[in-house]
Amino acid sequence: TRALRFVLLLLQNIDPDDRTFGAADVSKAAALDAYSRSLKPYHGFVLSQLFGTMVARVPARSAFLRSTRDAAESEQATLLEMRAFVGTAWPLVERLHQFLAERGLNDPWKA
Repeated sequence: TRALRFVLLLLQNIDPDDRTFGAADVSKAAALDAYSRSLKPYHGFVLSQLFGTMVARVPARSAFLRSTRDAAESEQATLLEMRAFVGTAWPLVERLHQFLAERGLNDPWKA
């Protein structure tokens, strides 16, 4: 569920209507924020450093949005689909996380 949380947080952060990351093309900051809120607590030093290096390759928001839509689809339509997906998936991911935690299956050890 950690990776799913990361993806949902990243998509949420990429949204230009988001108050934190909406003002500029800040995909790298959005990715770092999503990482720190989802995966970082479970990564040791090496993986954290590796992720920091990988973030340098994150495309700008505009390029990311272009790569996720059909040529005929508008950016606004893509954003609406993204918001709908995050809104639908977030409660399911949280419920899955809760299910795993209740059964002791959410391993807290760092990789």
